[in-house]
Amino acid sequence: MNSPRRPLLASMPVFPIALGLMAGIVVGSVWPNYLIYGAALMAALCILGILFKCSRLVLAGASVAVGMLTVEVHTPLELNVTGEAGVYTGVTVRVKRYDFSQRITLRLVCDPEVSGGMIWLRLNAGVPAIEMGDTLRFASVLEPLGKVRHYPGEFVPGIYASREGVTAMATLMTDDSASCPHGLEVTKPKSAGMSGWMSRQRERFMDAIYGSGIDSSSAAFLTAVLTGESSYLDDELRAVFATAGTAHILALSGMHVAVIAFMASLLMFPLRLMGKRRMAMASTIAILWFYALLTGLSPSVFRAVVMATVVFGGMIMRRDSSPMNSLCLAAVVILLFRPNELFSAGFQLSFVAVAAIVMFAFELRPGWKMALPVRVAWEWVAVCVSAVAGTAAISAWHFHLIPVYFILANIPAALILPVLMIGEMSLILANAIGLSPEWLVMFIDTGYSWLAGITGFIASLSGASLKSVVFPWWMIATYYGGLLALWLALRWRSRFWGISGGILLAFTVVAYFQTPPPYPRSEAYVVEYPYATVIVAREEGRCVLLSDAPPSQYDKINDLMSSRLKDFTEIRGVPLEPVNTVLRGKDIYAVGKVWCFRDKVVVPVGLRRDLSPVPVHPCYALISGRYYGSMAEVKETLDPDTIVLAPSLSQQQMQRYKAELDTLGLPFRVGLPVRLL
Repeated sequence: MNSPRRPLLASMPVFPIALGLMAGIVVGSVWPNYLIYGAALMAALCILGILFKCSRLVLAGASVAVGMLTVEVHTPLELNVTGEAGVYTGVTVRVKRYDFSQRITLRLVCDPEVSGGMIWLRLNAGVPAIEMGDTLRFASVLEPLGKVRHYPGEFVPGIYASREGVTAMATLMTDDSASCPHGLEVTKPKSAGMSGWMSRQRERFMDAIYGSGIDSSSAAFLTAVLTGESSYLDDELRAVFATAGTAHILALSGMHVAVIAFMASLLMFPLRLMGKRRMAMASTIAILWFYALLTGLSPSVFRAVVMATVVFGGMIMRRDSSPMNSLCLAAVVILLFRPNELFSAGFQLSFVAVAAIVMFAFELRPGWKMALPVRVAWEWVAVCVSAVAGTAAISAWHFHLIPVYFILANIPAALILPVLMIGEMSLILANAIGLSPEWLVMFIDTGYSWLAGITGFIASLSGASLKSVVFPWWMIATYYGGLLALWLALRWRSRFWGISGGILLAFTVVAYFQTPPPYPRSEAYVVEYPYATVIVAREEGRCVLLSDAPPSQYDKINDLMSSRLKDFTEIRGVPLEPVNTVLRGKDIYAVGKVWCFRDKVVVPVGLRRDLSPVPVHPCYALISGRYYGSMAEVKETLDPDTIVLAPSLSQQQMQRYKAELDTLGLPFRVGLPVRLL
């Protein structure tokens, strides 16, 4: 017999607001030119909601209109990029530092036509170290981001650029005689403001971690889990944690905020002993917000701090709070100021994981008595299963990987990570007062080695993860439709919804195996490499590299491309074969000095010392740095449709060949098209 139904959204008044806001952001991003019509429609829905006394319809309709307006307000200013060099002035908004370069987000303030526009400035130098609030004046050429074509698997800055409102980029190079780019003027602000002060405190905190005496690998890990700065982590470590299903601990999340809240509660314990319970909770809230500002207000940290604030605030005012309501409130606040976060993997994974835990973990609590250790283990497994089930589709969509042994990996991670975080914070405090506890340093290094060792062992097990998971977008809808039906079945104890959810999930699995992959049977792309032209060509189960580089560079190209094209090959599920391996396929035929990509024929001139005719008519004759003949000879011998000057040619060769081609009136271009097939 079914139990009485409980209300679904009675305790979540912010839920329709959050749902409507997200819908408005999606509509405003997909159809930006129909803002007025969308707002009029939402106004009509609000009127209908008022007439029929449906408050949720009014809230949802108004929120959709607000979401569309939010997208319109935060749409970045499109810069008129002419491709000519100019002098620009901008104020630093964000800085991302690498080993030998810096990526700076600037808000331009020079010309009225571009004032307010956002760009990325890449400094190929580590000095001067740019800080937030610095004013930079430089001469460079702006390049539009939207018109740059990329090969699959390459870092595509589009989604990150849209989140920061960036529409163009510029690069400043160094020469051999200078340690920083020429023509760059840096002006420090009189007052850096709160953001600049927090940025400096964050860097001091990171310096304190590295200066605490622990091993460099432990320091890189703890820097990531305490400050959110993960650029120091090794790529292999990231891959191991992702395979084991513990990649979430490398990015700040609710687990890390919970540890900070626990430490803050310990610090405020004397206030509790004095009977100042409300003051202790208010102080904990203040510490959590300081930590959120220190770490850059990432969506996951902001979400956790907002939820903690609501919980502690409710305790201070002696009011109950709803976890789902707090989650929706955090989403609304973030999206009002950063609507593009809705399309980021971090935002989606963070909020969906918590929503799944709130929806399923509480419903999976056992209704019978059991021993305390068994109950704790049961609830922890329920939390892990709920989080992974909730994020599986989104994680697979973005990262094409689903961990299998995630429970085995998350149990030791949940036990060791808080100990490491508390231990490192204690070590920093000890160093600050002049103490140097070697035993604590050894304890932290040993704990990290255990965590890395256990995670590596689980990741090395056979079938530790499902890789190369690629599917169309509509399967996400069927998957989450099935999860929603299962939640209704648990909440209402309904067989109908349970069977419906099982059917939807089973359909999703069957459809995944029956649906052909969403990438072509054959493809070929030009990969960026400064010293030669490199092409990655794949046909069904074979993937080879083609290059006009000399044989002495083959090993270097193989090693570099194996790393750079890792996502490309893993998604397609094919190994990458060495440079200039013979490939005789239906669409791709690459043998010796003739590369055929269906109807496009490329002949690398310089791959062989002799310039001789080929049995097919070439579309492109690729002139590499190893060719020292004339363009007239190329035209006479090969008669290509277009002569392609390789970007790797020296400046002298490039100028000489361009002058010769202009004299002969021959069609030419610099570099092959990014996509050849």
